[in-house]
Amino acid sequence: MSIIIEKKTLKTMRGEIKVISWNLDKKNKNVKEKIKEIMERNADIIMLQECLYDIKNIFNDYVSYDTAISHDGAIKLLIHNRLNPELINVFKDNGILIYHVNTMFGNIIVASIHLPPFNKINDKILRTIMIYKITNFLKKENLTKLPIIIGGDTNMQDDEHIGNLSEDILVDLYDNFGHYNNYHMWPTRSNKLNKLHRFDKFFYSNLTVKNFKTWISKNSQHALIETEIYFGKISVDSISTKLEKIKNKQIKLKKQNNVNNYILY
Repeated sequence: MSIIIEKKTLKTMRGEIKVISWNLDKKNKNVKEKIKEIMERNADIIMLQECLYDIKNIFNDYVSYDTAISHDGAIKLLIHNRLNPELINVFKDNGILIYHVNTMFGNIIVASIHLPPFNKINDKILRTIMIYKITNFLKKENLTKLPIIIGGDTNMQDDEHIGNLSEDILVDLYDNFGHYNNYHMWPTRSNKLNKLHRFDKFFYSNLTVKNFKTWISKNSQHALIETEIYFGKISVDSISTKLEKIKNKQIKLKKQNNVNNYILY
C-alpha cells in the first residue's frame, strides 16, 4: 500500500493541527482499509485503540514512543514528524497512554485511552478510577496548565460527565460541540431509558477546538472521531521563541567563524 502524504500543511503552519482517534477493533478483518482511511486524513496526532502491537511499522512519518495494553488489544499514540516532537515523559497504565512532548508549538499533553466496558457496575467504578489516574498524573507533574487533548474509546455512559470525574481539569468535547446530527455512536446501543451511550470521545483543556466530527465507517464497528485544535497564543509564542533561538545561534556561529577566520589570517 503506497499513500503519498503531504509533509506540511498550511493549517499546521498556522498553529492548527488535526487529531483523530479510532478503535480499530483488531478482530475486524478490514485492517488495510481502515489504515488507508486513517492515512488519507493526514492527521498530525493519531490515537488508536484495539490495534496490533506492530502497527507503528505502517506509519513511517510518525513517531511512537511506547505502547499500552487495555482489556482488549494494544493502545498506540502516533505523532507526525512535522510537529518536531521531543518526548519529555510517558505515563502508561492499563488502558492509558499519555505523552508529555515538546513540539513546534511548545509542550503539550496527548493521550490515547481505552476504558473498561460499559455493561457492568464494577467496570463503571474502574472507569472512574482510571480518569482519576489521568488527572492525578497531570496534577502531580504540574501539567494541568498545558494544552491537553485526550481521545479514545471511553465506554462512558451519558451520566458519567467528565467534569465531575476529572475535578474540572478536563472538558468533554461532545458536551460543548456535539449533537445528534454530527455525533454518531456505533454500535448503536441504548439502556432501558433509551439513552445513547457515546463511547468514543475527546477530552481537552487549555486549547481551542473546532470542526468536531465523527465518521461511521463500513470497515469498523466504532466511529472514527476527528477534531482540529488550535494553540493560539501558545503556539505563536512558542514558534517565535524557537525562531529567536535559531537566529541567535546562527549569529553566534557567524561571529565565531569570523573570529576563527581572523585568527587563521
